[in-house]
Order: sequence, then structure tokens, then C-alpha cells
Amino acid sequence: MFGCSRRAQTLGSMLQRARYYTGFVGKYHLAPTDGNLESWHRGQHGKFPPSITAENEAVAEALQAGYEAARETYLAAKVRAVGFNFTGALSVGNVVDLNNLGLGVHNMDWEAGAGVEFLETAHDHVARGHASAYFLHLCTTLTHSPGPRGGICADPRLSEGGLISAASVLPSRQSIMQRTGGERCSFAEYDASHTLWVDEGVGALLKTLRRLGDEEDTLFVVLADHQR
Repeated sequence: MFGCSRRAQTLGSMLQRARYYTGFVGKYHLAPTDGNLESWHRGQHGKFPPSITAENEAVAEALQAGYEAARETYLAAKVRAVGFNFTGALSVGNVVDLNNLGLGVHNMDWEAGAGVEFLETAHDHVARGHASAYFLHLCTTLTHSPGPRGGICADPRLSEGGLISAASVLPSRQSIMQRTGGERCSFAEYDASHTLWVDEGVGALLKTLRRLGDEEDTLFVVLADHQR
């Protein structure tokens, strides 16, 4: 009744027994948030600025150190305990749940980057004989509310994980906006720019599989949130 527990059988834990290297990236949303992490989400330790500047970056970095430690202890470790060797770009609930922390934003760059990192790491594990195969479960927070203002138009250095590098495995956000007609950031929540952003994330994973030579041996399944 309290979500996924250490005792639960998951696809990750079952595949681990078959010598798969397993990874979970993105939105977990399978268990209640630990109170120690929830206090961060409520903004009780501080709030990230909506835009990172030279003037506030040091303050944001100091806040990040504590938040990152809490996420590792009370979120990442929990996900690894239920069957996943690798965790990256983890989030809990919906992005609006982190508004009080200043991190209620989508960041497909962050999620796709973690997915690509997993594929490269997992491929190396198999090549070295440390695993027989690999499995990645990647849940993006898109396409869900909020719309572009709370996602592709937000500061690229902000994510649900806090302060991150602006480097990305995806085409630029400006390019995505231009290819979808240059929509304003205030457009409806299921905007074309966010749909294309997800599509570019899928493309980054497929390109990585192709580059690694694993594409032909990989089953790639895509499902939509709420069957949308």
C-alpha cells in the first residue's frame, strides 16, 4: 500500500537475476517521498532562483550540495534497492511538486543525457563480460503540465535534480522552438515544442544504440503517459 518496496519483484530485479545490467532514468513516482527529501521539496532548506546568474550561482551551488546528498540517500538508493544498478536524472511525482524549491521544470536535456550515459556504461559492462545484456527503464516527465514556460523555456541549468550543466546530447532548445513554428513560451501545456523535445530524446537513445552497434539486438518500446 506504500508503493514499490525492497521486497517487491520488479522487471529490473528479475532481469538482474538473468545477468542484465539495469538502469532507471527519469520519473519514479512509485513510492511516497521520504520525509527528509520532502522537506527539501517544500523549500524548507531554501529555494533555487528561476534563472542562474553570476550573482546567485554560488548560493545555488551551496544549496545544491545538500539537496544532492538528500536525493542520493533518500531517492537514488531506494530505486537501486528494487532492481536497478544505475540511476540517473531521477524525479518523484510531477514537476509542480517541486515549485516551492524552485525546480518545478521539465528538462529533457537532463533525462536524455542520463539515458545516453546508461547505454554507454551498460554496453561497456556487456563488452567486458560483466553482464549478459542490459535494460533501461526511462520515464520522461513530458508531455505533462506545465507547458513550455515550465520546461523548454526555463533556464537549461535547472532540473528537478537541481543545478546541472547546460551541456546537452540534444539539438538546441532554440532549434526545437524554430522547427515547431517558434511558439511562444506561454502556449498550451501540450505544445508541439515539448512533443518534439521528447522525440529528440528518443532519437538520442536510438542514435547511441546505433553508434554502439547494439541497435539490431535491442527491443525498443515506447508508451504514452495516461495512454495519451
